[in-house]
Amino acid sequence: MPNRFQREGRVGFLDSPDRIRPAEPDDSAFLAEAILNASRSHFDRGLWDLVFEGSDEERLSFLEILTLTDARSFCHFSNFLVVDGVDAPAATLSAFDPGEPGMMSPGHLIASAYEEIGADESELLDAYRRLESYQPGVPEQKHGVWTIEWVWTPPPMRRRGLQAALMERVLAKGRERGYRRAQVTTFIGNTAAIRAYEQSGFRVGEEMRDAGFQRLMGAPGLVRYERDL
Repeated sequence: MPNRFQREGRVGFLDSPDRIRPAEPDDSAFLAEAILNASRSHFDRGLWDLVFEGSDEERLSFLEILTLTDARSFCHFSNFLVVDGVDAPAATLSAFDPGEPGMMSPGHLIASAYEEIGADESELLDAYRRLESYQPGVPEQKHGVWTIEWVWTPPPMRRRGLQAALMERVLAKGRERGYRRAQVTTFIGNTAAIRAYEQSGFRVGEEMRDAGFQRLMGAPGLVRYERDL
């Protein structure tokens, strides 16, 4: 029987189940691009534009470092699944538990990357100061909950059902690991992402709105969606 993507005429990348695979260190450049673009959502800048000032080329190199740290973090390559395209990955997302033992905190991760690129302490402190107006618009990420992050598909690969297939796979992975709830966060007003998450069974869990965040990012804040597994 044809699968849903074949019935809808979206075939090619998902004809073989091994098109979806765990990310590897060699995927770090693609993952860095995904992290940057997912953080910006439908805006011109996002979290990592605040963390690291410079060109996008320099910022992507910085993010590659984050995917390859020795310790696990919310950016580590081992959290990601990717869909293989013909010549390059065609879509990705990550999943992890923020409370997993040994998980490096975002603050320590940023400090570690700044140290690796040889930046001085004043540059790191400036990055932390830039983030102060961002934090009030961020809902809590609950520990012990399967957390979806860095959901991204390059524009030419969109509207092919790739993210729906990745989401289905990663939610199944969470169930297999014994998690009972999943969460995913996006900008308030990101209509396309919200529609996709609701189609995957997510419902609003918590919104955080802040005037400083609005001035900084152009959105009222972030919203966390949740669902049972």
